[in-house]
Amino acid sequence: MSERKDKHEFNASRFNLSVWAVKHRAIVVFLMLASLLGGLYSFQHLGRQEDPNFNPVIMTAVVAWPGATTEEVQDQVLNRLEQALQELHGVDAVRSFARQGYGGLTLVMQGGKSGAELDEAWYQARKKVNDLRHQLPSGVQGPFFNDEYADVYTALFALQAPDLSVQELNDYSSLIKKQIQGVRQVGTVEVFGKQAEQIEVSLSRARLAAGGLTPPHMCGAGAEQ
Repeated sequence: MSERKDKHEFNASRFNLSVWAVKHRAIVVFLMLASLLGGLYSFQHLGRQEDPNFNPVIMTAVVAWPGATTEEVQDQVLNRLEQALQELHGVDAVRSFARQGYGGLTLVMQGGKSGAELDEAWYQARKKVNDLRHQLPSGVQGPFFNDEYADVYTALFALQAPDLSVQELNDYSSLIKKQIQGVRQVGTVEVFGKQAEQIEVSLSRARLAAGGLTPPHMCGAGAEQ
């Protein structure tokens, strides 16, 4: 009998959340309302983006050397560039490939860097390569860098105007590009499919024959003779 009584007293001394909630209803209701209002406020101020921000840690560079062999591109150009880029702080890897007449580099930085830190790294990479340009063989073109792997195209607009000339359509596309670039938070705007203006000349063979001319004369071949 004494053991059951001691056990009952021990259980009664333990904290019971249900009993406490029943005895303190006002506090429970206040906490519930506070949690609800806090959740609504947090939801209204929750950041929402269609495309999340991310910072690629990769930059590529391409060089062209017309007429050079694969070994010349690798030994005289890419190896020098690799050695310079490996001196950068926070470099994870530098990979290269060489082909006849051209080659390329891929610079990979260590992860966990912010956008500002990566921008500084790309600036330093360009600076080191520019300091090395005068040591590259004559005829080398580049390097041409690309670090804009974070650009994401979210909208594509097509222009069609049968009544306008090619040049007028190009002018309108350039005007639209300029206006879109003024929109807040727009990063890059590019125009695809631009066509060069062409002039077509149609010759009447009958009129040329009446004047004693042939198509080669109109192209300048007759003048050379």
